[in-house]
Amino acid sequence: MLSGSWIVTGLTRWIHDECSDNFHRLKRLLNHLTSTRGELTAVVRAYRCSVSKYVQPDTPLIIDLTDLAKPRAKKMKYLKMVHDCSEGKTVMGYWCVEVYAHLKNKRILPLALDVFSVDDPNVGSRNLQIDRTVKAVNESLEGAGIWVAGRGFDAINLYETWFSPSCHFVIRQRGDRCVVTPNAVQIVQRDLAEHLRQKFAQAGLSTDVIFSKVYLPDHRKPLYLMASWRAGQKNRSYC
Repeated sequence: MLSGSWIVTGLTRWIHDECSDNFHRLKRLLNHLTSTRGELTAVVRAYRCSVSKYVQPDTPLIIDLTDLAKPRAKKMKYLKMVHDCSEGKTVMGYWCVEVYAHLKNKRILPLALDVFSVDDPNVGSRNLQIDRTVKAVNESLEGAGIWVAGRGFDAINLYETWFSPSCHFVIRQRGDRCVVTPNAVQIVQRDLAEHLRQKFAQAGLSTDVIFSKVYLPDHRKPLYLMASWRAGQKNRSYC
């Protein structure tokens, strides 16, 4: 995907060797990137380790799913129907898992962009690919950062991904998931949030943001439910 890109051209300026002509250095690098023997795993791992010093314990790690649309491709392996966000339609292509660290002063630090297809036997499923990406980034960062994900990552199978490496995470939810309160009452998140809001109001506390310790059914690791109401809006957000 990087062949012929200005990104590769920029990288060649940082390569120090005996080659006096940048054109030949660029050609050599492009040949390596397009070679079937090219292996960038070690390079990516080294990059993540080198930038890990910028990621603090409270740095947001944004993870999201995007797409790589290839509507004209005919011979590329494992093509699958994906939703092209830029065009708003379904086309042939690949899914991507992207991870960015949101640093101070609104600086963005890329950490992962893994392209995959669920038809690829080495992938298995979308959840397995997400699990691999999260664990690879988490290992390089040595557990630093707080993972932030949207509603698409609210799945029971994915919670094992967050629990196993002891990640700190915030997952946005629709509000229809059942949770268990500390006194063993199973309740829908939406109903619990409304109950807590009334309880906070009766105690004279602010009801813009409410929170409570909860558990997932069949999981005894404690989580926190947080719901917020924005001023002037009726919608609410659950995490």
